[in-house]
Amino acid sequence: MPYTIRKQKCRQSDGDSGGYVLSYTDNSGKKHRACHTSRKKARGQIAAIEAEACEPVSTDLQISEHGESTMKITINELRRIIREVLEEKENDDDDRDNDGDTDFADIMIARMTAGGESKKKAVKASRKYDK
Repeated sequence: MPYTIRKQKCRQSDGDSGGYVLSYTDNSGKKHRACHTSRKKARGQIAAIEAEACEPVSTDLQISEHGESTMKITINELRRIIREVLEEKENDDDDRDNDGDTDFADIMIARMTAGGESKKKAVKASRKYDK
């Protein structure tokens, strides 16, 4: 669907004022207009509309003739799983000494391990930077 976000004064359904209007025509030909307080919120509505349009896949377990099991999941479930894995990866990369923060000691550990030092030695050497 083509969407248009226009900066324009508008009134939301609850009576609050907004500054951005999202206009679009759905697949059945019906025209829609929605008032938002920011461009980001208007784009968020577009994402929500597109997510609803995703066709779900059944969530059933199948066993192939070779004994391998496969599971079908919905697109939204796959996106959630990927998001969780990426968030875990980000957290693992930042806090290298597992002390609950990301500080200069973590940067030093990253530099030392990139230079060939073992992680154990790098963590021990970076303790003087951990405050």
